[in-house]
Amino acid sequence: MFSIVILSHKTPPLLHQCLESIQNATVPGGYEVIVVNDGGPEEINRIAEQFKSTMPLTCIRNPENKGVAYSRNKGILAATGQYITFSADNYTFEKEHFVNTHRHLQQYDVVCSNITTRGKGITAQALHAYYQFVIANWTRDARKVEHGYTGKKFPAGAASTFTASAIKDIGLFDSSLQSGEDSDYNLRLDMKGKKRIYVPKIIVYREENTSLWYALKKQYSYGRDFYCYRKQNNYKHLIRYEIQDAWYVVSTYLKTTGNVRLFPLAILLHGAFRAGIISQILKNK
Repeated sequence: MFSIVILSHKTPPLLHQCLESIQNATVPGGYEVIVVNDGGPEEINRIAEQFKSTMPLTCIRNPENKGVAYSRNKGILAATGQYITFSADNYTFEKEHFVNTHRHLQQYDVVCSNITTRGKGITAQALHAYYQFVIANWTRDARKVEHGYTGKKFPAGAASTFTASAIKDIGLFDSSLQSGEDSDYNLRLDMKGKKRIYVPKIIVYREENTSLWYALKKQYSYGRDFYCYRKQNNYKHLIRYEIQDAWYVVSTYLKTTGNVRLFPLAILLHGAFRAGIISQILKNK
């Protein structure tokens, strides 16, 4: 059985679409849905209640916004399935998503999906291009296998499915991290010898309806928080490295996509993330 943990905070209407996609999917062995309302409006609970008559669903509410890691842990503790899938309310699943995922879970501890960003406007297109070239950058050090890639860089978290046994061995997510919780969990997976696969053909669709300015601020915030995670793990922080790595990722984007039209926006998004890291390096010198 699959336990599908959905984090919801600000977009109740998208939660309805997410739940509908699960309802229409084929799920081997059955499923349960656990919606974690992370300090969001009461409307999230009301939408979840609408589906209780047609699917096994539990709704948990945090009294205030606690973040991704804390909310995932609440879902893990409530889950009873053999497999645990982490989702957000703005994700939708294809009909065969869980069938294809289940096939790979017979050999791997974690199956990571490809995330395709959808939405109106240039910002959604830029976010899609940005995340796709970041994924392309991850594959440079990965080992190619029949259906995808295995390696240490793929962030097993959102849109990923874990065996419950792997989570039991690794433990809960670090709720003190506001960003970097996936990287931290990946490190722990590697330390325990857990196997994961990234499968490009298993797609999760993510709806984005935000401004470019908000996206840039969010990336900058991610960078600042990620610095704190890496400092906690004794990472040697060098501004030169951050700039070189940023350029490598950006140049990889051109090689893999060739989409020149969105190139400046992709640079801005990745630059905002790196700027967040560099700002913390300068602050702590």
